[in-house]
Amino acid sequence: MYLNCKTWFSLRYGTISTKRLAMLAKENGITSLALTNINATTDAWMFVKECRELQIKPVLGLECRNGSVFCYLLLAQDMEGWLQINRFLSKHLMSDTPFPEQAPCLPHTFVVYAWGTRPLQTLAPHELMGVRPREVNRLFRVNTKQYADKLVILQPLTFPDAGHHQLHRVLRAVDNNLLISQLPPEETAGMDECFISPFELLEHFKEHPHIVRNTLQVMEQCDIQFQFGHNLNKKCFYGSRAEDRERLRELAFEGMIGRYGPDNHEARERVEKELFIIDQADFNAYFLITWDITRYARHRQFFYVGRAAAPIPSLPIACRSRT
Repeated sequence: MYLNCKTWFSLRYGTISTKRLAMLAKENGITSLALTNINATTDAWMFVKECRELQIKPVLGLECRNGSVFCYLLLAQDMEGWLQINRFLSKHLMSDTPFPEQAPCLPHTFVVYAWGTRPLQTLAPHELMGVRPREVNRLFRVNTKQYADKLVILQPLTFPDAGHHQLHRVLRAVDNNLLISQLPPEETAGMDECFISPFELLEHFKEHPHIVRNTLQVMEQCDIQFQFGHNLNKKCFYGSRAEDRERLRELAFEGMIGRYGPDNHEARERVEKELFIIDQADFNAYFLITWDITRYARHRQFFYVGRAAAPIPSLPIACRSRT
């Protein structure tokens, strides 16, 4: 029933860590949870991992906003849907264009709009209308059973409890470069965007069990399958590992001769030793990929800086920079 959860990776908005979000769900007996950060998918796999460790079904999605204006939620039905969501997000972030008022029809995804933003009768098969607990009273004029497959519970989780609302307001003030007292109401989440227990949530919708049922069915249809621990990096830069090894060797010795001369036995031994280690670790393709990136940068006269994750010098890297 929790389709709209945010962590502190909703930058300058959310206040809860990814791990704490999963723990909060576990402590309250929640078996399925959707992560929908604002215009970001940064901690998606961290969230999936934390949920799996606690036997919680993770659902991945995205909350699309133009500035402070909520547009819609996108929920991935599977990995293909997650790919489509990320492509959609990347396109708009890279082009710095606003999200459209109506979400495009992305394959293998659900779209959830806020109550009242679109006529129920115009919703496409993949589109849903979210109803917040405070909006339940607005349903008395609507034949909700007629649209039972279109209505879902939409309870945003922005902070774990009301006590964190002030922290949220501080973050919004920082984001807007304003004093807290100057924050307009539309720039902050409401006090009700805190965690509500499953019992309380069901109590709000006790007169509309079909909405509860449809919410659960939507979450059931979302299934993210990802195997952690599998190396999905490119295995070979050329046709085979042997070709990669020989090409890296050629480049390294070509650079070594240019840097140290053909008769420097110490440099030759050092290159041989490091090439052996690189091959044993199956990193030939990685080194060739980085060589190709720097080669292209030099060709286009782009400035670049090479660095490693640890301060360990590598002679083959230094030699390749001359090729």
